[in-house]
Amino acid sequence: MQRHRTRFTSFTYKFLLAGMIAPFSFIPAIKLLQILHMGNNFSGLIMVDLASQIPFTILIYYSFIHGVPRELDDAANVDGTGPIRMFFQVIFPLLMPVVSTNIVLTFTSIWNDFSNVLFLVPNSSMWTMPMGVFNFQQLYSYNYALVCAYITIALIPVLIIYLLGQKYIISGMTTGAVKG
Repeated sequence: MQRHRTRFTSFTYKFLLAGMIAPFSFIPAIKLLQILHMGNNFSGLIMVDLASQIPFTILIYYSFIHGVPRELDDAANVDGTGPIRMFFQVIFPLLMPVVSTNIVLTFTSIWNDFSNVLFLVPNSSMWTMPMGVFNFQQLYSYNYALVCAYITIALIPVLIIYLLGQKYIISGMTTGAVKG
């Protein structure tokens, strides 16, 4: 979308970014999940979580691709590559920092999701990590030892995902730091 600007791509970008501005409405989401028979199961929750991440993902990719020099496109065209081959052999390898960053941020956001789980999954056996911490709350007390243990264990998957993508995330942050 960023490489070939048209009215359609500009409208699509603005429409998707409006998803970051407009508040998420649970009532239509719950009704839609009921109609699709996806309410109170993981597939409905996954669909809502991924749909809510699309605007931020588009913003990240759009901004990153904006920084990729067009001279690479011209050089690939001179070498005789088509648009699909150019994407997979020239552009996509440059996207590894943004792909890795997006995976880490999306995973962390979905892993820490509270409100979607609270409203869309009433079955407590399917609750995610923040809802599990919420479960330790009693009427007048909070068992902090269990909460700390639970959070420590729940941190492990996020830490593993970050460590796997760390090389690309660090290289992505330092990409524009030095003038060549």
